[in-house]
Amino acid sequence: MQIRTPIAFLLACSLCAAATGHAETGHDAWLRYARLQPAAAEHYRALPAATLALSDTIVLSTAQAELVRGVKGMLGRTLRIAWGVPTENAIIIGTVEQLRNVAPTLRVIENLRGDAFWLTAGEVRGFRCIIITAATDRGVLYGVFALLGRIARQEDIFRLNEFEQPSAPVRWVNQWDNLDGTIERGYAGGSIFFENGSVRPTLARVSEYARLLASVGINGCNVNNVNADPHILDPDFIPQLARIAEAFRPWGVQLGVAVDLSLPKTAGSLDTFDPLDVQVTNWWQKKFDEVYRAIPDFGGVVVKADSEGRPGPSFYGRTPAVAANVIAPGKPSYATAGAACPTFAFNPIASPTAAASTEPIRASAASPVTIPTKISSATTPPTIPNASPATRPTRAQQAPAKQNRVRQQPPTA
Repeated sequence: MQIRTPIAFLLACSLCAAATGHAETGHDAWLRYARLQPAAAEHYRALPAATLALSDTIVLSTAQAELVRGVKGMLGRTLRIAWGVPTENAIIIGTVEQLRNVAPTLRVIENLRGDAFWLTAGEVRGFRCIIITAATDRGVLYGVFALLGRIARQEDIFRLNEFEQPSAPVRWVNQWDNLDGTIERGYAGGSIFFENGSVRPTLARVSEYARLLASVGINGCNVNNVNADPHILDPDFIPQLARIAEAFRPWGVQLGVAVDLSLPKTAGSLDTFDPLDVQVTNWWQKKFDEVYRAIPDFGGVVVKADSEGRPGPSFYGRTPAVAANVIAPGKPSYATAGAACPTFAFNPIASPTAAASTEPIRASAASPVTIPTKISSATTPPTIPNASPATRPTRAQQAPAKQNRVRQQPPTA
C-alpha cells in the first residue's frame, strides 16, 4: 500500500521549521549561542549595554567581537563597542596591568599568571562594570568564553568572583593531516589545512577551528601528521605555514608542526643527522631562524623518533634528551615561543640507551621540552649499528596527561 503525504502538509511543516529558526547543522558546535527563552533572558536585563576593551591588540579585539556575537545570539542585544576608559556601565575586558591603569583603586587579585583569568563585578570610575581580566590577552579571551558560558547556562553574572587557572601551560592538539589533503585514520573528510601538497588557498575553516580550540583553552595546534612529510620545512613551504599561523593568531593558538629528525640529511644534503654533529646543530639553528622570521610566534615542533620505523637519535647511540636539546627551537630572541615542544615517541626496548637516560632536558620560557614515552606492540625497531635484536614490548596504554582547564576556588578580591 502506498502512503501519499499531501503537499500542503509538507509545505506547512517547512513553514513551521522556517519560523523556528535555522536547521541545526552542528557547524557551530558548542558555540552556536542559541537564543534564550524570554523568561530566561529577562534575568540579564541589567547587563551593561557596552563592552570596553582596554587595548586593541588582535586577541583582545577578537575577545570583544566574540562577546558581542554571543550576547547578540543569546539575548538579542547588540553591545556598543568602546575602548579606553569607561564613560558608562560596561563589560570591561583587558589584562591586569591595563586594568590597574584604568582603575587604580580597584582591588585586583595578585596571583594571576599564565593564561589564568578572573571574572568579577565592581565599580570603575563610578560605573557598574563586569570585569574580565587576566595576565595575558589569551587569558582574557578564555574569560570571555567563560562569561558567555554562564549566560548560556542561565547562571548569575552580576555577583562574580570566578578564578580559573589552566592545569598545564602547554595545551596542544595534534592533527594527523598529510600534505596531500588526506588524514591518517581520518573519517570525516579531508584536511582543512592542506591539499595537493600545499596549504589550502582558503583557510576560513581553520579560523573557525581555532575559535573552537580557544573556547576550551587549547593554546597550540600541531597541524601535520607525526609521520612527517620531509617537505614541511622547505623554504617555499614555510610562507604557506605562516598563513595558517595568521589564521590561528587572533584566537591565541600557536602553530606547531611535526618534523622528522633526519631532515638535515634527507632535506639538507648533509651526510648525517647525528644530533651531536656540529653541521646538524647549525642546520637546525638556521632552519628555525628561517621559521621564526616568517612566524614570530611559532609554537614549536613535535618529533616522532625511534618508533614504528622512524629514524631517531638511537641510530647514533644518542638519547632523546641529546636530540631535544639540539632541535629545540628556542633562544632568547624567540621569547614569544611559549609552547615550543619537541617531543619524542620511542621504543625503550629497541633503544635502551634512550630509555635509561637521565640527562637533564633544557627548559626555558622560550623552549620547554617534553619527552613522552610511547610503547606499542606495533613498533618496528630501527636498525641500530652494533645492536643486538630487541624483543618487542607488549602493548601498554598510558592515561593521557590532564590538560584541560580546572576551576579553582576564587581567591578573595
